[in-house]
Amino acid sequence: RRACLARAVRVRRAEMPEAAALPPPVRARTALPGPETGEPWLPFVEGDDLFYPGATEIVRVGGATGSGHAIAWIRLRGDLLPGVAPSPLARACAAADFSNGLSAILPFHAWLFVNTELTVHLHREPVGEWIGLDAHTVTGVAGFGLASGVLHDARGPIGTCAQSLFVQRRG
Repeated sequence: RRACLARAVRVRRAEMPEAAALPPPVRARTALPGPETGEPWLPFVEGDDLFYPGATEIVRVGGATGSGHAIAWIRLRGDLLPGVAPSPLARACAAADFSNGLSAILPFHAWLFVNTELTVHLHREPVGEWIGLDAHTVTGVAGFGLASGVLHDARGPIGTCAQSLFVQRRG
């Protein structure tokens, strides 16, 4: 049976006049404090085989644990495959996938909040190794929620991301 489905839409590139580059929406214009101003994000779950502590470097620059809001910079460590560096799109998608974990409302040891899908929209390609994420999570009493975020690079906002969440008390 199918365990995962990925879809992507590749849009052609075109030369556009500078006037076509409108500023991002007001809520996304604020520049994030740089990764050098933050502190390392400690692992939020225990385990020796976790992806994020070994494969990523995460630095918190805002938000509070359990508040539903987090601001962090995320950098992939190493290659995706031997000799294959992550593309700008891969870096942005990897960072976007952290929205629900970083901005969690409920404690990890007692609750599951699994993202059932991830949608990423970029208005330009990111530059540099670090991707900033200003993430928010909201949940309701019906067992589902939404994690969303604004993605940044050193120059400013690059797009948005969203995850539908399946929420349940751990067994």
